[in-house]
Amino acid sequence: RAAWLSTKTVVPFLKVDIPKYTGVLERVDFGYMSIFMGAGVGGGSIVYGGMTVIPPEALFKKAFPPEVDYDELVQTYYPRVKKMIGASAMPLDLLALDYYRFSLVFQAQAALAALPTVMIDQVCDWEVIRKEIKGEVPKSALTGQLIYGNNTGSKISLDRTYLPAAEKTGNVTIMPMHQVTAIGQ
Repeated sequence: RAAWLSTKTVVPFLKVDIPKYTGVLERVDFGYMSIFMGAGVGGGSIVYGGMTVIPPEALFKKAFPPEVDYDELVQTYYPRVKKMIGASAMPLDLLALDYYRFSLVFQAQAALAALPTVMIDQVCDWEVIRKEIKGEVPKSALTGQLIYGNNTGSKISLDRTYLPAAEKTGNVTIMPMHQVTAIGQ
């Protein structure tokens, strides 16, 4: 049921007929390229990996014009966004569990190759992950449903952060099941 209003699955390696449903992942094909995007209230934040990474300054400056101030973003806006979306590093007690063994193996292999690693902040409600581990809620993040919206609410997506804040201003109305065709003042 993850495919947005499609009668076929949208994952690239599996083509199966499915009942049409308002899922969270839409694929649009353009010749030899397919674009996968979030569908539904929260858009791409529902289906992305949840990692928040501040790019190194040199890479940032290759991609953006000089009018975009890297220092201002790093000092003001990245911290503001991080606070709003609740991004944080995985707690070390969770990292030590078998569910995340792949991360420890990766770190060990990187160390053997003399490559540095860093913990990346994620937009994840770690208390929900703890509930998944204890069996208090069905497993979702722990079973790899990351790009399918995390049914237990472990992913802190825009429908839980910026969109409710925007609605509280009185200037925005969230209208599920509508397609935006224009934006105006």
